[in-house]
Formats: sequence, structure tokens, C-alpha cells
Amino acid sequence: MPRHPFGAEHQTIIMKITNKICYGLRILEVLAGEYKRNGSNYVSSSIIASREKISKRYTDSLLSLLTLADIVVARHGSAGGYALTRAPSSITVRDIFEGLEGSALSSRCLDKKSGCSKRSDCSGRRIWKKLECEILKTLTNTTLADL
Repeated sequence: MPRHPFGAEHQTIIMKITNKICYGLRILEVLAGEYKRNGSNYVSSSIIASREKISKRYTDSLLSLLTLADIVVARHGSAGGYALTRAPSSITVRDIFEGLEGSALSSRCLDKKSGCSKRSDCSGRRIWKKLECEILKTLTNTTLADL
């Protein structure tokens, strides 16, 4: 196994595009399409799951996270379902990442709580910080409407 150039206790920034993110974006694209066509019409999770070929259980799980993140709102009853809380142009991809994963980036190197002994004088930290800033800028400047 190759030796890590900044020491064994370091890891690079990992921006993992998980199924949770991919499916969450697909779910939100359905709701964004509905928003564009009809304002904030509500769509049932069954319809979303069927359209996107995602299990109903997983769709419900992701919609729960998106509701907690104030990206979607749920309405109960026969005319119920899910809708976006605001226009697709005001929901950033960063909002979505953080709503579904808790954080857009994962890097022990940049985590203040990591306890890394090389944190203050790490030669790689500057590049990881710069990369983190660029990724966050892109995620913040890209909205659901842009997708």
C-alpha cells in the first residue's frame, strides 16, 4: 500500500456522492417540475417513488430528512403529499447535501475536532482548505433550478 504523503493520520477531502444524494436530487427534481408547472402542488411519495423507480420506503425516508431540513413540506389527507417549501431557485445544492448527509464534505484534515497532531503545520492543509472552499462555493451557487 502506498504511503500517504502527509502522514498516516491524514486523509484527503472526500466528497462522497452517495445514493442518498442521487436519489434525493431525483426526488427534488420531481417536486421542482411540479412547482414549475403548477406552483406548489403536492405529490404523494407513492407517485414520486413510482416515477423515479425508488422504493417507497426509501423515498419516504429521504422525504423525512428533506422535511426536517425545511426543503420540503408534507401535507396529510387525500390531497396531501410533498411540495417544495420555496422556489427551486432558492434551494441550493449545498442545502440538499447538508439536509441529507449533515455535511457536504468529509475531511479529517480540516475537522477542528480531529485532534490531528500536524494540523497547525500541515503542508497539505492549505490545498485541502482551498478545495473545500471551491466545492462549497459551487454547491452554494448551484440551485435546484439549475439542475
